[in-house]
Amino acid sequence: MIRKTTHYGVTILVMFDPTETAIIEERKLEKTIILERDPGSDVDVDKLANRSAGVAIASGILKAATQGMDALNYDLTIATLLRGSDTYFLSTPLEAKQYEARLREQLPMLKEYILGNETIEQQSDSFEL
Repeated sequence: MIRKTTHYGVTILVMFDPTETAIIEERKLEKTIILERDPGSDVDVDKLANRSAGVAIASGILKAATQGMDALNYDLTIATLLRGSDTYFLSTPLEAKQYEARLREQLPMLKEYILGNETIEQQSDSFEL
């Protein structure tokens, strides 16, 4: 039998300006996690769990080599956004709308985070406990 499943994808594309890209590279912010995510609805978790260890390691190394080290995880990172658009699949339209809402909350904070890392404070400060 052929089993059809509908997945609802949410695609994000962030255009970083040259200043933001320079800050990300200088401060090495690429591995920063923007959103922690479970495997998308298009990923067969049972199939992944049943694979032999050798095949899983080999395919993991290949995926890391072709898509970057953070491709082994499902979390949304700055490095993922630097590579271009990212599509995450969910099971229902409601889940897709909730995921989109989470993205809309996180993106302004991401901009503040990047710009906040632009300069390093040169003065030291002390306080009493």
